[in-house]
Amino acid sequence: MIYKNLHENTMKKHLLLILGLFFSLNILVGFSAKAQTFPELYNAMVEAAKAKDYAKAAALGEKAEPDAEKTLGKDTEKLGSFYYNLAGFQTQAMASAGGTATITNALKPEKSYLKTLAIRKKVLGDKHADYVKTLDKLATLYNATGQKAKAEALYKSLEGVPVKNPKEK
Repeated sequence: MIYKNLHENTMKKHLLLILGLFFSLNILVGFSAKAQTFPELYNAMVEAAKAKDYAKAAALGEKAEPDAEKTLGKDTEKLGSFYYNLAGFQTQAMASAGGTATITNALKPEKSYLKTLAIRKKVLGDKHADYVKTLDKLATLYNATGQKAKAEALYKSLEGVPVKNPKEK
């Protein structure tokens, strides 16, 4: 009887050990899986945004950001659009998180809008509708986070700007 109980306990310990190793390997394999490519991350970002999960969309966009320039090209309209969309998702995530918008939590969308502006100014010019729209979005972000002087300066810079049709280059 003692032998049988000892044998059963040993078998249980071995089974637990084997199961533990199995789950450990699964976790390791899961973490070492191939990193997602830019197109996979971008598509997942778009799907999350369609589902109005802006926090997830922003996180996926931030994860895709290091490969954005390599994939979309340096200083291209597509890269500018990527940063513009990312800034929008970051802003929406900030707004849907509740609480008061602060300068600190607006740093990510501000950075993305500034990258968008730099690219769009270079590629499209500072009179293009997409450039002007980005300036307006950045001014709105500044206004929402209490940075009234920055917002006012951007709004004033927009006064009297003859906006080119987006179809014009």
